[in-house]
Amino acid sequence: MRYADPAYLRALTGQGVGSHFVTQYSRIDALARVRMKTVLRSSAGLFETGRGESTLTTTYTYVPVDIGLRTDIAVSKPAS
Repeated sequence: MRYADPAYLRALTGQGVGSHFVTQYSRIDALARVRMKTVLRSSAGLFETGRGESTLTTTYTYVPVDIGLRTDIAVSKPAS
């Protein structure tokens, strides 16, 4: 079963796949499609002082269309 494979679990959590940031996948549906991804980044050296947000949230919506399925992707942008 693929879901018990340790390499798959590391990839699912963002460990060992080239990311230096903690990544959390949530709202996973019955077809194993991720509906929300949250990345926790270190803001040190990433933004000017007092600017930027260390949390980045991406939302995925799956919409049936004539030829299959369309994935709509929205990345949240914090208010400035």
